[in-house]
Amino acid sequence: MGYDTEKKLQWMIELLMASYPQGLNTHQLADALETTQQSIRNYLTSLQDKEVPLIEVEPWVFTIDPSDYVRPLRLSLAQAWFLYLLVRRVVRADLSRYTLVNSLLTRLLSSLHGDIADQINLGLATQRTAWDSILEVLIEGWHKQKLVRIQYSALGASTPTIMTVAPWSLEPAVWTDSNYLIAGVIRKDGYQTLMLKLDRIKSAQLLSERFERPSADDLLQRVNESWGIWGSDQPVTVALRFNYRVVERVHETRWHPTQSLQPQADGSLLWTALVAEPREMMPWIRGWGSDVEVLEPKALRAEIAAEAQRTARLYAAHDDERSFF
Repeated sequence: MGYDTEKKLQWMIELLMASYPQGLNTHQLADALETTQQSIRNYLTSLQDKEVPLIEVEPWVFTIDPSDYVRPLRLSLAQAWFLYLLVRRVVRADLSRYTLVNSLLTRLLSSLHGDIADQINLGLATQRTAWDSILEVLIEGWHKQKLVRIQYSALGASTPTIMTVAPWSLEPAVWTDSNYLIAGVIRKDGYQTLMLKLDRIKSAQLLSERFERPSADDLLQRVNESWGIWGSDQPVTVALRFNYRVVERVHETRWHPTQSLQPQADGSLLWTALVAEPREMMPWIRGWGSDVEVLEPKALRAEIAAEAQRTARLYAAHDDERSFF
């Protein structure tokens, strides 16, 4: 498809979006694009092949709902390289095995420089999965602000739980490749906020009952208070002391939106943040080994200290055995 044809397709999309909701017929489109009605019909077929959400108001009268269509990206070379990094994370997490994700990445690759896109190694996903359908239902529920009935398999549960949720938002986990649904579950005194792992949602059915979404600021506030994805009604202050050996590494990353870094006279670093559920930080704290000391909260300090003692006893027992096999 030539450059001029692509330009006309983009101009046609703009016209159809501007015509919403009445639409334009093929004769009007042909006049506007200075071409024939047969060419317009060919363009419409091309747009359908590209999965542009055309609406046929009446026979041969078309429009596009602006809220259902995202315009193509136009990127600088530097922006394209940064997009490459984000896309590679998705591919390495094997999310491109889902047709919905694969088709999205295919479109994004068209915005990248050819030499950059060639390094993605996207592969094919030709068969729709239950995950594709579930995500589409959740997003439709979010868009139309309608409740969704789901089956959810909680970790360790023998059978799925059936619940009715208000899909408020989607959020990636910070320290893993997991993705979560931020949902409201109806309780007697209002909604309870739950973070539900998308991979554990086994089915989703759109309902007719409507809900009101919280404001974006409210949702972001809840997310910013969490370390990963867990929530809490009362965030607490976490205080850590990092050894001078790792101070530079700590400075390299913004670990939490509320973090504060205070250099100490002995070369160590005092790191503090307001965190919804400090126990969620334990794998990250373990990763620093003896180069970090938990100061607050006391319960987290005691848990990390007890774990360190168990680890020391484990290694001491193996050393006494002298043979590991």
